[in-house]
Amino acid sequence: MSLFFLLSCGSDFSSPTNTVETFLNAAKDKDEETYLSCLEKRDREWIDEMSKKSGKKDEESDFLTDEDSPTDYEIGEEKIDGDKATVEVTTESKGKKEKATISLVKEDGDWKIDMIPEELKSFGDMMEGMGKELEGMMKGDGK
Repeated sequence: MSLFFLLSCGSDFSSPTNTVETFLNAAKDKDEETYLSCLEKRDREWIDEMSKKSGKKDEESDFLTDEDSPTDYEIGEEKIDGDKATVEVTTESKGKKEKATISLVKEDGDWKIDMIPEELKSFGDMMEGMGKELEGMMKGDGK
């Protein structure tokens, strides 16, 4: 095994392509910690919140299942536009190939994957706010 291979196995967020490669290797290896470290902060917070709401303990997590984990992948074209980027990928799982475009954002100087659509995060924030408002109304604190 070459020294280059050993050094390149860690988390590298210096470019969109490197982040995507780290992410896909983590998914392939079912390394949840590294997988999550590739995501932008708001995605990690959203996933953490959804995990808490599911009531599952960490050891019960089915976050990275065999069906979700690629057995192979190819990284295609990278496009950078300021603090946003996309990387084309083709993944293979259980003999089935799928093409996808992975969106990334620059966060504190590192490229991170923006996996959860902004609309879904915004909808979750809106629902949480409505829930708190309703809770306040039920307690008599609402207007």
